[in-house]
Amino acid sequence: MLVIPIDKIQNEVGNFYGVSVKEMKGSRRLQNIVLARQVAMYLSRELTDNSLPKIGKEFGGKDHTTVIHAHAKIKSLIDEDDNLRLEIESIKKKIK
Repeated sequence: MLVIPIDKIQNEVGNFYGVSVKEMKGSRRLQNIVLARQVAMYLSRELTDNSLPKIGKEFGGKDHTTVIHAHAKIKSLIDEDDNLRLEIESIKKKIK
């Protein structure tokens, strides 16, 4: 399996949403930053074999429960929001 580094996921998600990796790793809670951060965490969980604590650490030392929450939230949003689902598919293609 291709090993995808988390920083590559962060870069692609950041480019897509116009958010810097630094902002994603920070603690600001502006809606666009939060969405990008959660999508990046979701993809980090889906596309890599990294542990939850490791993923959290790559996002500025977030707790592993934050990663679980982000993954669950994006997963449920994808079911309701076709646009988001398409955005994530598009980002996934760029990463792979």
